[in-house]
Amino acid sequence: MKKIKAIIFDFDGVLCNDYFYQTLKNKKPLLYEQVNSVFKNDKNLIKNWMRGKIDSLEFNKVLAERFDEEQNFLQTELEIGIKEMQLNKYLLNFASNIQKEGIKTAVLTDNMDVFQKVMVPTNKLNDYFDEIFSSFDHKRLKLDEGGKMVKYLIKKLGVNFDDLLVIDDWEKLGEFIKQNKGNFYLFKKGDYKQEFDKLYLWFKNNFIL
Repeated sequence: MKKIKAIIFDFDGVLCNDYFYQTLKNKKPLLYEQVNSVFKNDKNLIKNWMRGKIDSLEFNKVLAERFDEEQNFLQTELEIGIKEMQLNKYLLNFASNIQKEGIKTAVLTDNMDVFQKVMVPTNKLNDYFDEIFSSFDHKRLKLDEGGKMVKYLIKKLGVNFDDLLVIDDWEKLGEFIKQNKGNFYLFKKGDYKQEFDKLYLWFKNNFIL
């Protein structure tokens, strides 16, 4: 067992399972499916958004043109939906508790402008995490340029890879972390409490506070 100095949490699939535009599911089911298809099939457009090459207004303009919808309506529904997204409160409490033990905490997410603009203030995420790094702000995804954003975050936290635990649902990131002698937990998307309990048991068996 070892002591760590920092924990980095992913957002999508770890801290939150909900999706953007979720209010459309009941208001306009067909539009909801159409928007979902963009996230699933137009990876270049989504990555451009996450890399900060376009913002939410430009993204919604694309959706409006494709699906003959009002851009302002899409923008409003996006922001309302984000405010209604349910976060994993067990993980947030865990982050808060380990902060009290002197362990640094951070969020590292491939995400969009609305994450920092809407999600972070709505849920007061700055109260739980010492650093919040989103790809939109850094203009690169987690593993772009040899993991440059990951390395910068670790440097900002003032720790080394072997002092670090990363909790993410992306195996490829886990391979990168472990290759650099860091610690990694592959989080499974599912029931918030059930998946947290698995993580916490693993954490207690591997680390000391």
